[in-house]
Amino acid sequence: MTRSPLSENEYQAKAVLKQLIAHGYDAYFVGGCVRDTLLNRAVHDYDIATNATPEEIMACFERTVPTGIKHGTVTVLMDRHPYEVTTFRTETEYEDYRRPKEVKYVTSLLEDLRRRDFTMNAMAMDIAGNLIDPFGGRTDLGQGILRCVGTAEERFGEDALRMLRCVRFAANYGLHVEEATWAALRVQAPLLSHIAMERVRAELERLVGGADPHRGIRMLVDSELPNYFRQQLEVPLERWRSAFAERALRELATLEDAAARWVLLLLLLEEDPAHIAAALRKLTFSRAAWSAIVSALELHSSMSESVMHPPAADSAVRSLETTFKLATLAQGKDAATLWLSVIRVLSNAVQGDDDASSGSGSDPNNPFQLESFLRGVSLDMIAFGTEWLDAMTCTNIRELAITGSELIEANGKPGGPWVAILLHRLLQEVALGALPNDKAALLEASSNE
Repeated sequence: MTRSPLSENEYQAKAVLKQLIAHGYDAYFVGGCVRDTLLNRAVHDYDIATNATPEEIMACFERTVPTGIKHGTVTVLMDRHPYEVTTFRTETEYEDYRRPKEVKYVTSLLEDLRRRDFTMNAMAMDIAGNLIDPFGGRTDLGQGILRCVGTAEERFGEDALRMLRCVRFAANYGLHVEEATWAALRVQAPLLSHIAMERVRAELERLVGGADPHRGIRMLVDSELPNYFRQQLEVPLERWRSAFAERALRELATLEDAAARWVLLLLLLEEDPAHIAAALRKLTFSRAAWSAIVSALELHSSMSESVMHPPAADSAVRSLETTFKLATLAQGKDAATLWLSVIRVLSNAVQGDDDASSGSGSDPNNPFQLESFLRGVSLDMIAFGTEWLDAMTCTNIRELAITGSELIEANGKPGGPWVAILLHRLLQEVALGALPNDKAALLEASSNE
């Protein structure tokens, strides 16, 4: 097979190897970059292992940063790329089931590879492209197997986060977890209570944002790992097991936006948005991230109420339009756009499915309001939502063609709460199409108050 030309990233990574070798040291690519090279996947980060000590590594290069020198890692800065270079090492007992209490430098590449998590990550490659694979990682990859190096219970006992990595790797790489490895994961699952929630959140984000989030979520629920998080999320993750959720989760990968994937997942829980917000905060999502997701969930709550309990005096479409526009004002245009993208995808979970259409695809003991909502909203109405949103040229007070100070001047009375109340009413009128977003029209409407 003819190999494509080296990327700049790979070229500079090889330059790091050459420099170390030129100074008399051994140096190899290790871990994920070797795995992804064998799978013909794009490589973004090149990790390097060497028998040079951190001090010796820094002496070989002009620009370095001692990013993890306590554990033998130095970051070498080339023209445009940083490369982590780590001294061959073994590790003593781990503390807090996450990090080694201390490391011991060794001169053997084999000993360094032996400490790694899975066989597919315990391979090395020299500068000529020769593979060093003492634990059968290439064979396991070829057979679609994810297996721990050595004894699985020991690997998970050293670093409990490896259990979440196991689920993520299996889903993202389409691998079957070897039986002993899966059994050890189930046994060691309680150790996850020692892992910081920000580490858990990072793994979950990679899983949800991965190539096969449907399988990842299914494995996560089957593993029962969330039961052992340091903080209990207190949301009904078991709802992801239902027949309707199974159909809906198949649509996850069609959503490119990470926030949209989370909205789909969390809609299936049918939980109060405030409880979802609390769970996302426990997972250390940033305020901006959880707020965007919860705003879309709040908007859905408003829309669901309108569909399930429409006003008798209004047409269904008109009622839905009014609710949608008012909810957009309350939650923001970004939340509306996000919600529409998720609902459009979720509609596929109830369209053209014979079992679903007959109701046999649902759990009669735990029915989904979301499923009923999707059946109550035609595809035409979903298309209307995009039209309604596009027609809303004004979705917040800052976009109104009039300011609070202009209202105060025109009405000839001192400012107060009435200004904000009036601005909000004018905004609603404009959003609903009852008033044009024109200063003269808004002034005239305000004078009638």
